Amino acid sequence: MGLLGARGPPPGGPLPAGGVPPAAGAGPARIRQRARVVLRGARPAADHNFRHVHRPRRADLLRGVPLAAPGRRRGERPRRRRPGAHEPGRAPGQPGPAFRPRAGGQPVRAGPAHLFDHRTEEALTDTTTLPASTRESVAELFVSLARDQERARATLNLVPSENVLSPLARVPMALDAYSRYFFDHKRMFGAWSFFGGTGAGEIEQETLIPLLRDQADAPFVNPQPISGLNCMTAAMSALASPGDTIVLIPTDAGGHMSTAGVARRLGLRVLTLPMADAHTVDHDALGALLRTERPALVYLDQSTVLFPLDCAPIRAAIERESPETLLHFDSSHLNGLILSKALPNPLDQGADTFGGSTHKTLPGPHKAFLATRRAELADLIAASTADLVSHHHPAEVLSLAVTLLELRDRDGAGYGAAVLANARALAGRLHERGASVAAADRGFTGCHQVWLDTRSDDEGVSMADTLFEAGIAVNRVGVPGVRGAGFRLSSAEMTRCGATETDSAELADLIADVVVDGAPADRVEARAAALRARLYRPRYCFDGDVLKDPAVPEWLRRLAAAVAHGVYGEDR
Repeated sequence: MGLLGARGPPPGGPLPAGGVPPAAGAGPARIRQRARVVLRGARPAADHNFRHVHRPRRADLLRGVPLAAPGRRRGERPRRRRPGAHEPGRAPGQPGPAFRPRAGGQPVRAGPAHLFDHRTEEALTDTTTLPASTRESVAELFVSLARDQERARATLNLVPSENVLSPLARVPMALDAYSRYFFDHKRMFGAWSFFGGTGAGEIEQETLIPLLRDQADAPFVNPQPISGLNCMTAAMSALASPGDTIVLIPTDAGGHMSTAGVARRLGLRVLTLPMADAHTVDHDALGALLRTERPALVYLDQSTVLFPLDCAPIRAAIERESPETLLHFDSSHLNGLILSKALPNPLDQGADTFGGSTHKTLPGPHKAFLATRRAELADLIAASTADLVSHHHPAEVLSLAVTLLELRDRDGAGYGAAVLANARALAGRLHERGASVAAADRGFTGCHQVWLDTRSDDEGVSMADTLFEAGIAVNRVGVPGVRGAGFRLSSAEMTRCGATETDSAELADLIADVVVDGAPADRVEARAAALRARLYRPRYCFDGDVLKDPAVPEWLRRLAAAVAHGVYGEDR
């Protein structure tokens, strides 16, 4: 089947009539009113352009003020009604404001009609027999979901542990596969015990695993872990035994905050890797530690990272001082860069195993994998995941397969290179503007992360809140060498949405306006919204054209279109 779609980020994409991007200058609140219109029962314009409908303020959305309903002032809490009560001016049983009448008197949900099938709508959404309090509770829940989704549409996200799925990679979450158990019993025992996972099992064996073997350059891969922490637990359990010694990166050098706790719960004795500074191993001290302690495992787990550690000198020290010690590289933050060949493969540098989560620089679902070139270690990992994972989520298996296909066929190499270039551009411009950027003497960064010193915890909190109100989400955490909590920024998601080095410098100016100049949110918000309007939808991924193959059923094409429409909005 031909795989069509844009390869890499277009230069801004086509503009609508008039030459102005849809969101330019309008502020991030402009795209938040769809849920309000639907829940109020108002009819939008015929072209479903909500741009001119009254918009709630971003400040109200961030404070959690409920979206207004008819007859309710902004910020006023909804009135509770006792079961059986009805609204003034409406007879008992008459459809409420979330419905509009259709010929014949049957209620139809307001909003974009093409998202609903009226043949099932009437049977499944008649809530007139439910107590009013129940209807209001459900409405409030979905108003909250709508508020959160509209906030996400309006926000430039720089959190290093997050990325965005492509439209097609989201589709499996809406299918029956999401509800099913998946044990690969047919492959292991010759017969299925849980039949709901049969389709996912075929896709895992025929598509996902071959892709992962190729991109990880490893003959043995295991996609069973369901998260980064689950993957960490499975790796430690496989590669070390209770009572063994394990060496970890200390948290003040970027090690994950949970790694030592997981190791101790597995009965392992924990030592820390000797570091010359936050980015460099003290190799002389490591040699002495290996010689005296003979650990079972060295576990490299950089979660706050600017310069990924080179496994080669660590492997050399192991071979020299403690040949039985295993070396594992937790690549959770770096998988998108490793699989796209933007960074070296840890196995090529001497690691015995590597792997981690699949939703950071790799823009896939919340899942994980482990890879090795040693059959005996693959057997240990398989035994560990059999005990620690149970079923491994067929919808996420399908979603990861789509993500890896996109990495292969939609310029994954270009994506990885752009992540690195954008991180350097972001850091460089922040430095030019006077921000305190870590590792300026070393070129700022060698991956997707950029660290920013905010001078104090209190200032960091205030700056992060101001940026978020303006439409820029940062990650305020403790970073090595920074007083108090700094900002750990990432170029991955903005690159996924098509950002260039020019866009990265523009984003740096917005951040510097707040962090360096002390600008309030309203001085930054409109420019952030205009930038987000250009960087709103994932690139380096398939578009709907790939589903035009006649073998794809029409209902699945409609579902994929509805998912993309619902997530990104019809004005996008």
